[in-house]
Amino acid sequence: MIEGLRESPRVRVAVVGTGVMGRLHARVLQGLGHDVELTGVYDANRAVSAEVAALRGVKSFAREADAIANADLLIVATPISAHASTARRALDAGLSVFVEKPLCARADDALALVRATCPRRHLFVGHSERFNPVVRALRSLVAPFEIRSVDLRRVASSAPRAREHGVILSLAVHDLDLVSFLTRSPIEVVHAAGTGDDSVRLALRSSHGASARIFVDRTAGVRERAIEILTDRDAFSGNLLVPRLTRTSRVTGRSEDVPLPVEEALVAQAVAMVRALRGLGPTDIATGADGASVLHLAERAIDELGSGAAAHVSAAS
Repeated sequence: MIEGLRESPRVRVAVVGTGVMGRLHARVLQGLGHDVELTGVYDANRAVSAEVAALRGVKSFAREADAIANADLLIVATPISAHASTARRALDAGLSVFVEKPLCARADDALALVRATCPRRHLFVGHSERFNPVVRALRSLVAPFEIRSVDLRRVASSAPRAREHGVILSLAVHDLDLVSFLTRSPIEVVHAAGTGDDSVRLALRSSHGASARIFVDRTAGVRERAIEILTDRDAFSGNLLVPRLTRTSRVTGRSEDVPLPVEEALVAQAVAMVRALRGLGPTDIATGADGASVLHLAERAIDELGSGAAAHVSAAS
């Protein structure tokens, strides 16, 4: 039972897209108890949809339209290229929508979705790293104006996987959102370097004057998700996979482990989403406007990569 929701009717939720993330969302939502009713799932692959539906004991919808018709909230976990169209159909039908990150493939499409929302139709984005225990602890410990620098490193396994889009849109959007989320300020892209397909290095700056660096590589043989934050007084070093956060005084040199929340990130995100639907915020869940802002940054970074490559070719000519 989610605190504050005891007297409220259950939120009917359907999941569209039953790949890895769709399955996870179905499990988490069903685990919220009497506050949420998972009405069913839909996937273009009917066999996969039926498998997930049987596992969860819910309907396997024959059409996306059936999922929309049986929900107050639609979870969109389809391929990125389908996010905008599915989310728009659900919003036009009067539903609230949660879209896995990134919100869309293009910032213009994201802005169009944001314009389609209203106070009774919410749009959320699955920037779930906001709810990682390390990030939640940092958000409560470090005031945004105290941050001098943020370093984020995201390295993925080299195991074969679908690569629908470049590494910025597929992975770096998580970290672009985190920089803005932790500094609570607009961000600008200062520099971008890398292949764009599988690895990228980004330099950013917040309106508060904090610098940020992001490194993402999805060709490595190991997994790593790390964050470093410097303030005038402390240095924070976090492992987002373990998770673990260490605080080191820049005055005394003394280090200590920081106690972390124990709640699973996707569970904390789902609870925040339901609370936001009930008007029990503020919550830290990413909104459609947040998702559109991240996509704007991602496109700026992609443009910066392209201009850098063009300049390199021109210099070599």
